[in-house]
Amino acid sequence: MTIQNKTQQITEIVLGIVQDGEEHSITEFRAAVLQREPRLLSAPNTLSAVLYEIQRTHPRLQRTRKGCYRYQSAEPEAQAPTLRTLTARAAVAKLRNACAEVDRSLRQPDYTMSAEEFLEYKHAHELNKKIQELLAEYRLGRP
Repeated sequence: MTIQNKTQQITEIVLGIVQDGEEHSITEFRAAVLQREPRLLSAPNTLSAVLYEIQRTHPRLQRTRKGCYRYQSAEPEAQAPTLRTLTARAAVAKLRNACAEVDRSLRQPDYTMSAEEFLEYKHAHELNKKIQELLAEYRLGRP
């Protein structure tokens, strides 16, 4: 039995198990492979190597925690809120939170800053201030 054939068989077994979208452990995978064809796991790290390769080639297979995997039914990007599902009120809240984070993260000006660092701070601070002013003027239904 070739290595490629072993890998394909183990991949088929693992993907068959995770297709339900639930979390499954490496112990479950090992038991299923051993039940179907014990010779597939003749080397101790074969299953781990195949799981690593599956994750590279099937990005929907996610490691949820050590030794546990889940197959996501949709691409992760598709699960993020889109402009169609994100309400105006939620968008404003997210922007306000982002502005607050920028305020917390900006290094305050001091005498040790170079002229270039100070200009960078000044531009970032002014941009953040303008965004906050726009958000303060925002009313639902009218920008």
